[in-house]
Order: sequence, then C-alpha cells, then structure tokens
Amino acid sequence: MTFFEKAEALKKQFNTTQEEAINIANKCEIEKATKRIQAELDLYQKYGYKKDIFVYFLIRDWEDVNKRLDALRKYKWFKPHGQPYRNFNDKHQVIPQWQKDMAHWMNKHNIYFSCEFKDFEPRKGFKCKEYFK
Repeated sequence: MTFFEKAEALKKQFNTTQEEAINIANKCEIEKATKRIQAELDLYQKYGYKKDIFVYFLIRDWEDVNKRLDALRKYKWFKPHGQPYRNFNDKHQVIPQWQKDMAHWMNKHNIYFSCEFKDFEPRKGFKCKEYFK
C-alpha cells in the first residue's frame, strides 16, 4: 500500500479531510523512519563507524520534529539538515519563525551540538525557550 493509499484509507475510516489524513499517515511513516534510522545508527556505533551521517529533516510539526531530534541527538556523528515546510500551492504562505529558527540551529552543527534548541539565541535578546511556553 502506497503512502497516498494509506492516507485515502484513513480519510474514509476517520471521516477527515485529505490534509488531515495525509498528516496522520505522515506521522506514522516518520515514526517508523525514526526507529529505522535509530537502529541503523546503533549498528554503525556498534561496529565503530565514525564518519558523519547526514539526515534530512522536513520541519513541519513542532512535537514531531522535537521527538525525532531528541531520539537521534545522542549520536555525535549524526548531522541533521532541517528545511522548513513549504506548500508550493500556497503563494502567500508565511513560514513560521520557529521553523526558520530551528532550521538555523540544526544546520549550524557547531551550534546544534553546543546547546539545545530552547537555549539557542537566533536573535539578540530572544531565546527559543519562548516557543515552549
């Protein structure tokens, strides 16, 4: 069953919109992918692999991205690259500031490994802990 077939089945089962069904299916896929990545990183660690591993993150949902990063942050040679979600069909979409700040924090690996997101200061006088309130 493809991703979109799963989303269509969820749409019918829970009587939701197409976008809500895609979000549900996406969260299930992301959770599986995070577990798979974690298992592979454990194997790399077990056999002494020391080179950097680059993983792409689509930053869309606050809870989801935090859960994924918390699960994978313990691997020091794991290098995330974050990209805020963009809907190309919406010409007037405004990307939330927290997504931009998280991408900035994630993509600067020296910052990513030196502090947690809540302690990151992307602009003078502003710490990202404000997003957690």
